[in-house]
Formats: sequence, structure tokens, C-alpha cells
Amino acid sequence: MQPELSTELQKGEDSFRYELSYLDCPKRRITILLEFSDEEDDKNLLCLSNREVMKMTFLNHIKLSVAVICLLVFFSMSVPAIAQDIDTAKEWYNRGLEAYNAGDIPSAIQALDKALNIYQTIKGTEIYQAGCHMVIGVALLDIGKYEEAIAKQEQALEIYQTIEGTERNQAGCYANIGVALDHMGKSEEAIAKQEQALKIYQTIEGTERNQASCYQNIGAALLNMGKSEEGIARQEQALEIYQTIEGTEREQASCYQNIGVALLSMGKSEEAIARQEQALEIYQTIEGTERKQAGCYKNIGVALRNMGKYEEAIAKQEQALKIYQTIEGTERDQAGCYANIGVALSMMSKSEEGIAKQEQALKIYKTIKGTERDQAGCYKNIGAALDDMGKSEEGIAK
Repeated sequence: MQPELSTELQKGEDSFRYELSYLDCPKRRITILLEFSDEEDDKNLLCLSNREVMKMTFLNHIKLSVAVICLLVFFSMSVPAIAQDIDTAKEWYNRGLEAYNAGDIPSAIQALDKALNIYQTIKGTEIYQAGCHMVIGVALLDIGKYEEAIAKQEQALEIYQTIEGTERNQAGCYANIGVALDHMGKSEEAIAKQEQALKIYQTIEGTERNQASCYQNIGAALLNMGKSEEGIARQEQALEIYQTIEGTEREQASCYQNIGVALLSMGKSEEAIARQEQALEIYQTIEGTERKQAGCYKNIGVALRNMGKYEEAIAKQEQALKIYQTIEGTERDQAGCYANIGVALSMMSKSEEGIAKQEQALKIYKTIKGTERDQAGCYKNIGAALDDMGKSEEGIAK
């Protein structure tokens, strides 16, 4: 499930914008800062000196009087403080995005927090504040801090809802909250948020990719709830849209893979293999998808084992394992492959080899928090293999 990341902060219709301008006086050029709102004939001119602000409203097409110019000369400074603050905030925001894209989440959050703190001191920058909250929320989501991520998305959403023309951003917040909720196991709430996002996106032209993402996320949540047929239907809706959009090959592969997993859970092994192979074929054309490819091999292996094709199943699990062993942070996946190979070997009456593979899996699982259920599965498989070998007492002990 992919979060929505807003990197372009577009101002709403009722927001303010600032522009630098100049007044050419007899002895020097004076830098001034103009503040615009979108209400007709509404401009404000700000000039700063020693943290004092002089602000005057004037109508379009009316020239400043000589008296006003003189006053501006008295109060003006070469670079307005507000303009400097806005530039500094934008610089920190851009640094945050660069760090996020480079995978340096702590630095990204730190830089975005600095940008946010500056924007919060400047009138008319609410939309930028919302953008900071939103991206910080996405970053927190990436590192598994789901409750904090939701809080940030809700802060962004609250601001966006006060600004006309930000419906797309609002939908993005709902979608991101939905992703976080699903990771927390709150699938029903996650679906509700994705549906709120989808409802908004469907009113906005050019958001087909976002709509497909919502369908895909809803489908994933339904699959997590064991509602395989409904989940497949949503994945297929997403896939249908993605296939009309150039550059969505990765998303299409993900849909095929998700459908394959659902079919596997329904006992439809041949159909599951076909979908996994469709996903694998696409992933193999996309750089950086090695982990996804390994997942396809692993799923195909499970389906083949269910069909009684044990040697082929083992071959696929070994292909998956070989890839996983080149990727940092895949220890749990590696253990899963060993366990699956062990089961297949036991089914082939190679119980001793099967037990050895289960023990390899168990050794890895014991180093990973939250794998108690997986460990129990290994003990159960070892016990069953020992029982098949006539070592029932040892099997009972396991």
C-alpha cells in the first residue's frame, strides 16, 4: 500500500502570496515585499526595518504618492525579513524532500520540522504548513510510526479543509491515514478512509492513478480480512485503470501479485501461479524489484507444493532464497523459504532433510522479534517429521 506524497505545494484560491519588487528612488533602489490575496483589488505592501512592520493597503492601478514613497524610504531595508524567512523555509523543505528521496528519514523529518516552524510564524503560509505536516506523516509511515503518522496527516487535513482548491491534498491525507490504519491491523477503518479519498478523487480530473491506488489499497485491506473474492475484485478494478496509464508497470505487477496471493488462499493454485508469473514477468523488467521477484518465486513454490509438485516447489523456493540472501533485512523471508523447503522435503519422505531445513528456519526466526507464531510452526513441522520417522516421543516433545 503506497502513501500519497505531496511534493508540490500549490496555493488555494483564498491564500496569500508574496513577491519581491523595487522602488527606484533618486539615490538608491529600495527592495519591497508585496503581499497579494486573490480578492480583486486587494494588495498589501510590507516594508520592514528593525523588526517593525509598516503595512498599507492600496487599490490596483493607483500610483503611490510621493509621501508614501518617502515613508517607504525611511522604513525600508535592502532585503525584507519575511522574504528571507520564506526562502529559508523553502530551503529546509527542499532539503527534507531530498533526504526523504535518498531514504534518510530522520534527516528528512528534521529538515521538514525546521521548515514548518518557520512557516508557522508567517501569515498566509497555511498551505505550506499543511504540506510539511503531510510529508512528515509519510516519512513517519515509512518507518512504522503509524500513530504519529496519522496525527500528522490529520493536522495537514485540518488545514487543507480550510483552504479552497485543496481537495486533492485532502484526498491524499485520507489515503495516507488509511494506509497507516491497515498496517495497524485496523482494516475496516482503513477501508473507510480509502473510500473517503476515492470519493474525492473521482470528482477531480486527472486523478485516475490515485483512484487506482485507492482501489488497490481497499483490495489489500479486504484480503487482510480474509475477504478474498471482494479483495480480488478491487485489485482488478485498480489493474484495469493502471493498464490505461503509462508508467504504472510496477503497480500492475503488484495487483497481479496480490490477486495471485488471494487465489492461493482460495486453493486455486494453477490460477495463482499464472498471476504470480504475470507479476514476475513485469518485475523482471524493472530495476530494484528483486525483493518482489523473490516474493513471486516463493508464492509459486507454495502453489506448486499444494499441487504435489514438490521438486518444482523446492526449486522455486531456492530461487527466492538465493535472491533474499542478497538483500539486507530479508531474514524473515529467508526463514520462510527454509521452512517451505522443509515442508516439501518432508512430503517427499525426506524427513531428516526436512527437519534440517526447519531448524535453519527456526534459528533465524529466534533472532527476530514477533516471530513466535512462525517458530511454533517450525516446531510443529519438526514434530510431524519425527512422528513420520517413528520417533513419536521426540515429536511430542517438539
